[in-house]
Amino acid sequence: QKDVGRTLSMSEAHEPASSGCSVDSVLLPDVLKKSAVDDGSLLIASWNVASWAKSARLINRFHGNVGAWLDRHGIDVLCIQETKVQEDTLIQLQAILGASLDGWDSFWACPLKKQNAIAGVATFARKGCVHGADASPLGSVLDEEARCLVTDHGAFVIVNVYVPNPGQDRRRLPHAMCFLNRLRAHIQALRDQGRVVMLVGDLNLIARASDVPWRECNICLDHLTNESELGGWLAGNRQALEDSLRSKSIVETAAATQQWKVRCRRVGDGLFVDVGGPYTSESRATDAFSLEARKARLSSEDLDDVGKACGELLVRPAGTIRIDELMVACSKLLMREWPEECWRQLSNTYGVSRSPSVMSSWFQALTSCDGMIDSFASLYPEAQGRFTIWDQYTNERFTNTGARIDYILVDQCLQKYMCKGHGLQRGSCWPPNRDVAGKDFPPGFVHLHRQSLLGEGCAESGREALLSTTAHGNWTPVPYTGKGIKDMSAEKDAMQFYGSRSTGMLYTPPAYSDHIPVTLLLSAAAFCQELAKENKGSLCSSSQTAHAQPHLKLRTLEKFFGKTSAQAQANPSSFMQAIPQSSRDDLSIGSSKWGFDDACQQLSVKPSPSVQRLNLLTSQMIPDAAPKTLEGQSLASGELSRASASSVELLGSTRCIAAVDMDCFYAQCEELRHPELKGRPLGVQQKMLVITSNYAARAFGIQKGDSIRVVKEKCPHITICNGEDLSFYTEVSQRVFDVAARWTAKVEKLGLDELFLDLTDVVAERLAVEGTDAKAVGGLPDATFIYPDPDCADERRSCLKSCPGLAEDHPCWTKLRVTAAVCIEIRDDILREVGLTSSAGIS
Repeated sequence: QKDVGRTLSMSEAHEPASSGCSVDSVLLPDVLKKSAVDDGSLLIASWNVASWAKSARLINRFHGNVGAWLDRHGIDVLCIQETKVQEDTLIQLQAILGASLDGWDSFWACPLKKQNAIAGVATFARKGCVHGADASPLGSVLDEEARCLVTDHGAFVIVNVYVPNPGQDRRRLPHAMCFLNRLRAHIQALRDQGRVVMLVGDLNLIARASDVPWRECNICLDHLTNESELGGWLAGNRQALEDSLRSKSIVETAAATQQWKVRCRRVGDGLFVDVGGPYTSESRATDAFSLEARKARLSSEDLDDVGKACGELLVRPAGTIRIDELMVACSKLLMREWPEECWRQLSNTYGVSRSPSVMSSWFQALTSCDGMIDSFASLYPEAQGRFTIWDQYTNERFTNTGARIDYILVDQCLQKYMCKGHGLQRGSCWPPNRDVAGKDFPPGFVHLHRQSLLGEGCAESGREALLSTTAHGNWTPVPYTGKGIKDMSAEKDAMQFYGSRSTGMLYTPPAYSDHIPVTLLLSAAAFCQELAKENKGSLCSSSQTAHAQPHLKLRTLEKFFGKTSAQAQANPSSFMQAIPQSSRDDLSIGSSKWGFDDACQQLSVKPSPSVQRLNLLTSQMIPDAAPKTLEGQSLASGELSRASASSVELLGSTRCIAAVDMDCFYAQCEELRHPELKGRPLGVQQKMLVITSNYAARAFGIQKGDSIRVVKEKCPHITICNGEDLSFYTEVSQRVFDVAARWTAKVEKLGLDELFLDLTDVVAERLAVEGTDAKAVGGLPDATFIYPDPDCADERRSCLKSCPGLAEDHPCWTKLRVTAAVCIEIRDDILREVGLTSSAGIS
């Protein structure tokens, strides 16, 4: 506890380096001159952020900006994955995302297509220590998903990757192997150019059996011997076990819920008993409780990319099964119970990785043949329970049921420079939260937490790992009532800062991401000599580097606003005051808008599918370098004053934009798939939460994010449909898009259930035909529009609320009326052709 918050000296924090020369006796390269700690050491961190916008907003809230957070952790290079940041979003939100921090350079690989926007990687490095970057290093369609980014640091390069997830059904396994093989070839090409390589990121594979809980690793029955009593018993009863598992049948629990369970014939009486489930996909049920070999089929397009002569990839060899499934099979099918300690010992002796065999073989070739070192496994070979990802929906972080899939691997020549530093975090160093018996904490955590109060354990023990994941119970789990992770205080947020810099893991609060960062600390003097070699020149051209910094292509806010930008950033509220309140409230299309974030005390831009209104306002407010009001008067002393123009002037040239949103989309899709459920309470489940429900269910008080238990309490007779498989929803979404695209080619899709349509040309054409008389166009009364009963002719008319100060004969009013009439027709088309009701807003 005394070490928390204290920076250790190099003699305390670092293991002795192989060289005895001092830091001052060698020429430090730029990457070490810029280090956060002036000792020549280097701390590299890698983190799957699962949406950088979300993580960055929390960092800004508690620490002011990303740079301050990096400094407090002492990080010199941060590599992040799954940023979900496209180029236009990066340009709009660069202040929030930390893309243009003072003292830092950032490099980005942004997904090119919206359907690939789940990926994206970025690297932050202290300014001046990166010689070049390449956001498209693999040179193929693989780069469209933006999963690889190379930064050149002189004598070494960092390859930041987010490997494709093969998926539970392994459909993406050929794509993942194509990526991995291209990646390995590119790493070798970098070595051929004389560079030392560091491979960091989310590899989406499990390297060792100890990188998952012992129950979840695989075991191959072919490897069992008679050295242990359990192993000998399994070998003797293998044939009976195989015969029983071969009788497996998959049963769908209910057609509407789309869940499956596994049944097998019991040895002895021949009765079928349930052994596994419910599973959310049929492929997962097929894979469970099986000793047969499993392979993934390759298409003809995959063969060249994967580099295989055969048409299959090995997922799991014959005779292999998960430990937890084997335990259940022995208990329920062979009618024999064994103590948990026997199973744990068997897992520790014979357990293997549960990742697809072909991916495990790739990792083994990377380490054994290519000589790369897994930094964490090398320094902490006996560490237990040190995972980097947990399923947050089921609060698995609070029972430490996770996996280690995030890595920092280095070429073998750098192994001697790796050091532990402060070492692994001890969760017991934090004051315990003694109030963990509430309903939000899983029972398993409560039991382990009580044990932890009895004393301190070894830093590499599983108990210390569990307490580290939760800051000794101070971070709270997702409530079983739903509603997401509870808000936390700055004091609880500060518990992520532990001791001084070290190799290992940074345990960030659960609200930041379902992953945590992994770190590598490289020692000073000897490593300096390695880096101080003659500069070999940059691997990346200037155009490649510019492509990796798209946020620098356009003018920054400072350049756009001229000399007043510094004040606008220092006092963002003055900028907001320059916008009329009526327009400030209407600075949105759909549900996204500009706003003033009180927590960050800075101007923030929330993602918007269109910034046309924003461009209109700023161009009218500040047409020249010198800021002016909407009336064209220069602002005295560079201060932004309140604009006097009315919303009428602003709306006069606004284009006609419609936002169309499907009502309770997933629920309506299930009603299309199961017409017998229409009108009955229905909810759609993902993980353990209901993500949407129809209006019949909402009448019982069911809300988005409610847990299944709460939903059943509110409405016992509700039908729950599984919404994990999005294929049908995607198909229906495309049908809606096709209907809208017949009206205008300018359609922008947001998610699966929202569309933005530019109807300017449609409205102009209709005005040219029908005239501009406001009363003649649309014939809409002054009332808020509510979607009418299809059988009620009197209700098939719509209208708009009058905008304050907007005259009835103003051209903008006519445009709004016509746009409303067009929206009615579009929604009617969607209802008639697809079968979905929808809502629309216009601007």
